[in-house]
Amino acid sequence: MGWPQTIAIVAAILISVIGAVLYNNRRLDDLRNDINARFADFNSRFAEVHEDLREIRSMLNELLRTRAEH
Repeated sequence: MGWPQTIAIVAAILISVIGAVLYNNRRLDDLRNDINARFADFNSRFAEVHEDLREIRSMLNELLRTRAEH
């Protein structure tokens, strides 16, 4: 096996590795977008629960004020 064959094999391997890295990077971007969407959904739900708890706290404060006045 001569140098031209060795160079051809090494070049084919390098091209394959570069292609695999680029494909894997694209898949990681898809995964990152999916995870970001899940966190955004969780944050919106958490904000809704936080608002509900704030409303319950204000209702309890009103109830305690009315009971304290009587």
